[in-house]
Amino acid sequence: MTKLSKALHKIYSPSGKGLGEKGFTLVELLVVVAILGAIATVVTLNVAGFIGRGVCEGYCTEKHNIQTAVVAAMAEGQAATWANAQTYLIGDTDYTWSSSVGSDGTVTDASDKPTSDNCSCFD
Repeated sequence: MTKLSKALHKIYSPSGKGLGEKGFTLVELLVVVAILGAIATVVTLNVAGFIGRGVCEGYCTEKHNIQTAVVAAMAEGQAATWANAQTYLIGDTDYTWSSSVGSDGTVTDASDKPTSDNCSCFD
């Protein structure tokens, strides 16, 4: 070997291995890509669940706020009704609450409420 090729061999292969023995094999790279793909799938599915729960929790919070306002009005001796259906924006969706208030202060759910089996505020 010439001096130049020995110097290049030393620079690129300090462990004494040949130039073709550095790096990862194709199988190792494919395994890493498969693992990253599986992790990305799990994360994507969980994020979609968080978004759905956020809409549900926003709806439940709004229902609770209306219920609290009705009870406060009843405690002050005021009528606990409103003239028309009220519309509230939760996220990007408008939800319309019925104008029905029971004599005990219960508020009728919105007719277009989000559907979910995991929402504790749903009847």
